[in-house]
Parts: sequence; structure tokens; C-alpha cells
Amino acid sequence: EVIVNAGKRSRSNPDSEPPHSNIKRPKRAEVNFLPNLPQGEDPSSLEHLRQTIVEEVKKTEMNLPLLKKMMQTTFALRRQTIVRKCPPVNELMDLWPALKMVSE
Repeated sequence: EVIVNAGKRSRSNPDSEPPHSNIKRPKRAEVNFLPNLPQGEDPSSLEHLRQTIVEEVKKTEMNLPLLKKMMQTTFALRRQTIVRKCPPVNELMDLWPALKMVSE
């Protein structure tokens, strides 16, 4: 659920904003799409995987299947970074160097 469009009033939280029922939820191909984190993962474990990706890309002989799997696992973290922080492209490429590869 995108924080920008979120809003829900409940018994436990009666002072929050009313639900935004007329706003569409973002779908996969839309700009504000934020997928859920993979099951069993949290932001710190995904950040650790991101650092592992950076180290793997620095190697001369990269393990491409492992790299591809790690990139798929960290997709949610990558989308959160892009949607919430809007970093410049060069900073994004520094954070995720595997995006420079043709296969990604």
C-alpha cells in the first residue's frame, strides 16, 4: 500500500484521515507501485543483500545466477528507494551497480 494514498479511520485510531476510497491503488506498472517485502525478509536483511550485490559486481568473475536471484529478492527495497527518496540516477547506479548490466 502506498503511503501517499493511504488513509484509514478505525476504532483504535478515530482521529486519522478518512479512507481515500476514490483513489486508485497503484498497479505493478505504475509509478508509485510499492511491492510488499519478500516473506521472511525485513529492510535490514535486504540492505545486507544489497551490499552483497555491490561486492559481487566488483568481482571479475560474477556469479550471474546468484546475482539475478539477489536482484529479484531486493526488488521491493529498490522500488521503495526510488519512490520515496527519488535519488538521482548516478546515485541509484552507485547503490545498485548490477543495474548497469545488460541482463538487468
